[in-house]
Amino acid sequence: MVNVSGGKQQNQNIGNFEIFGIQHNLNYVNKDFKAIFNYTYCSPRQTKSETGIVNNTVADIAENQFNLILNYLFFKHINLNVRTNYVGTKKAGPNTTVPTNLETFDPYMISNLSLGL
Repeated sequence: MVNVSGGKQQNQNIGNFEIFGIQHNLNYVNKDFKAIFNYTYCSPRQTKSETGIVNNTVADIAENQFNLILNYLFFKHINLNVRTNYVGTKKAGPNTTVPTNLETFDPYMISNLSLGL
């Protein structure tokens, strides 16, 4: 909380952060088939905190994520859709922005299948 004019208080961010990342998309389309692939790499770091200069990983953000979407149209009316999402390990604990949380979140993958008219 920071005091501002008129006796009011305001929440303000503490510290500095640097984020390095890349994202790449691949698309393929033909008459009845469509494929989309997306990859994201993210490396967020906290470089300054309320206690001074630090070099902490920002917790709970996965470095690697990808999405894959496949669509196929059968008989010009029936659409088959398959989606897969992957989220990599989310770090926490020492040398992160939440050092007292000793849990690390395991990577996971979710897939969905739908058939529509």
